[in-house]
Amino acid sequence: MSYDHLWIRNVDDSSRWADLCSSSLDETERRDLEADANRLNAAGNSVTLSAGGNFSHDEKILFETIEDAEEFFATGFRTWECFPGDGPIGCGFQDVSLYNSGQLIATKSVPGTIRGEAADE
Repeated sequence: MSYDHLWIRNVDDSSRWADLCSSSLDETERRDLEADANRLNAAGNSVTLSAGGNFSHDEKILFETIEDAEEFFATGFRTWECFPGDGPIGCGFQDVSLYNSGQLIATKSVPGTIRGEAADE
């Protein structure tokens, strides 16, 4: 499967994420991120997100540890939901999947949330 975005956590600031599919990366940034992504991808701790609704948008998020991936799978993914236009309901997720050492260990579908609802959980 190909992904629209491939994310890793910023090494210097864990609250920020870097997208390897971004066209705004310079050559040095891309090379450094690809090295990290290759290492993390080989470890196989990740979560994949497939947007629901009428959206065809797939993302893969790579993690250092399975614990970080499990936490994101449990609740962290909610902040990544898209809300098209000014609509009150998000697109939800057709599929949220958790991988440990490259093996699928859990998957779920999540309906769209009402804008602001995910932040309250």
